[in-house]
Amino acid sequence: LDLTGEILRLDPASEEATRLAMRLADELGDRVAMHRHFAALRARLRADYDAEPSPETLELLAGLGNGNGNGNGDSARRLAALEQEPSLTATPAPADGAPAGRNLLAMAAALAVLATALVVSLWPWQGPVPAGHGVVVAVLPFEQQPADDGYLAAGLWEQTRGALTRNASIRVLGRSTTDAMATQKLAPNEYLKRLGVTHILEGTVRRRGTDLLVSVSLTRTSDGVAVWQDSFRGRMGEPFALQDAIASGIEGKLRARLAPGGGRRAEQIATSPEVYALYSEARELISSREWPNMRRAESLLRDAIKADPNYAPAWSELGLAIVFNERVAIADSHARAEGAAAVKRALALAPNFAPAHANLALIEGDNSREAEAPLRRAVELDPSYSEAWNWLGNSLISQGRYREAMAAYERAIAIDPLLYPAVMNLSVIADELQDKATIDRLFSAVRRAGPSAELLTSLKAEEFYQHGDFSEALKLLADRGRSENGRPKVFLWGNWFESLTAIGYYDVLHRITGCPDWYAPLVSGKTLPPTNFEGKPVTPGEFFTSEFFSAPAARAMIRFERPADLTRLYRAAYRDADEFISMTDRRNLLPELAADVGTALAATGAEEESAYLLSATSSLLEQRGTHRTTLGRLAMIRAAQGQRSDALKLLDAALSKGWFPDGRSVALDLAQEPAFRDLRGDPRFELLRKRILDHVARERAELGPLKV
Repeated sequence: LDLTGEILRLDPASEEATRLAMRLADELGDRVAMHRHFAALRARLRADYDAEPSPETLELLAGLGNGNGNGNGDSARRLAALEQEPSLTATPAPADGAPAGRNLLAMAAALAVLATALVVSLWPWQGPVPAGHGVVVAVLPFEQQPADDGYLAAGLWEQTRGALTRNASIRVLGRSTTDAMATQKLAPNEYLKRLGVTHILEGTVRRRGTDLLVSVSLTRTSDGVAVWQDSFRGRMGEPFALQDAIASGIEGKLRARLAPGGGRRAEQIATSPEVYALYSEARELISSREWPNMRRAESLLRDAIKADPNYAPAWSELGLAIVFNERVAIADSHARAEGAAAVKRALALAPNFAPAHANLALIEGDNSREAEAPLRRAVELDPSYSEAWNWLGNSLISQGRYREAMAAYERAIAIDPLLYPAVMNLSVIADELQDKATIDRLFSAVRRAGPSAELLTSLKAEEFYQHGDFSEALKLLADRGRSENGRPKVFLWGNWFESLTAIGYYDVLHRITGCPDWYAPLVSGKTLPPTNFEGKPVTPGEFFTSEFFSAPAARAMIRFERPADLTRLYRAAYRDADEFISMTDRRNLLPELAADVGTALAATGAEEESAYLLSATSSLLEQRGTHRTTLGRLAMIRAAQGQRSDALKLLDAALSKGWFPDGRSVALDLAQEPAFRDLRGDPRFELLRKRILDHVARERAELGPLKV
């Protein structure tokens, strides 16, 4: 009782300590004390966290209050139940009738374990938060003192965020938004007003020689009161992970909730400080999304797994770094195979490591329908994993499940309002579905969060692009979208690329975006695709699944009277049409490739295989609804099938909904598309073709020359 009282004095919101105190009071027949402990806990949780005691505590109160424990013959059974709580002790339950002294010794052992984890109750409740009382935590970037070892603080910050997200009662504000908010030095109540954040967690990492001191504090945003604080000590060079230094606190709670028989064990997520520092720095480099940083990240992670081959997080991030370092214009099959093997190694070590499931989905499924299952597993394991929610939305989009995709994007944005990819993805799909309510909610959430000028520019440029106003998009980008070196700002590269190709400004494409110098002549129909890139041959599989090749390359092969060569590449890459459909659909490239490959097969005598491929692709597209891009793709498939009337109807419907060729996967002049060759000269087709060309001409005239 003395030990329990000391724990509750230091941490009055500890549910585990309170439950133990209730059981002890009941064992001694002091029912008044039992109810007093419960009442004190409930009052503290309501005051500090706007939460109620967990179902586990409520069930204990009901059980003890119903006379299931009054200090007599039921004590052994109750104490056995106590010992079975994994967060207290691993001691086997005693047999019925065991001496009370042995039970009390076991209880003392449980107390000893509990005493080493005084702060596991930072987030004490296990059940869902009552409606209207959600807990939203902003974990601010940890401060490093001295500042010369910043990756140490960054790594501990990331580990702490990851630990908290696995508590179902907590929503952790996403990384992008947290970063942006931290730079603004907001008062606590601003977090509440703008983002609904209920608590702020801050940390400081101090290093003096080999000694480390990690101090953390929790502030309630409603009144700015610090409701909890503690510190953790460690020593560099000892064989423990720095995150283990706070295992008895924030991350200790995480480990107590691991799935039985699987998931991460301490030896799988613990490593030396040196390895952890390598991993932490690599994560920071990868999160920058800047290509020059990826090569160093891969090097750091290879050093990490060499030093500790059982460190699952490093294997998972290594897989991602390997794929990010593939040749930019090529979907390098060898890099993807090596990256997938690294992530699978991580999952073998830690089956419930959510980032590994998400990384494998990206590498093997690339946001296609095949990526859905591993991404759902990732968000099941970590509901606050905003990036995985965004990737899940991409997978659903590829299946034509637009409303589900929007819900996934909105889930990502609710966690991280400034997560750039999710914001852009939701903006695009909501605009194409003409869902003004969703667009208004999106812009309201972004404005409240305090977006960067770069994000606002990207959103506005994308809005212009979606409405076919390419000249205004490029005017905006020319004014606000370049860095000091004249190149596109990191998050605006995609806006530049799509707007330049949509308006047909191929002559400046390489100079502005830095894409391969052969790409502009390829998409404009002037040259064949290269057979080598960066000193290596382009394999048949890479030809079909690399976005810089794919449809533009296949189109060029047919236009230059090389359908037999295209068919040979197809035969070398795939066993049959089913494998072609499966593999290209994984990269979301099937809709833009099918018409050209079907045309090449028919031209080389494989009419039956061509008909099967086109029919199967058509069926897949028909399942995706009447999205304007889908209608445009279907028009090409119907034309390749020889269904002229249907093709023209679909093309007219797509244009009426605001579809335009993107100038990459579909030529700006539809007469250059092999699928439409039999429609050339048809007055209806020529009228639709003219509508597109006239629009592009007006946009070019409105923009004028673009200064590079």
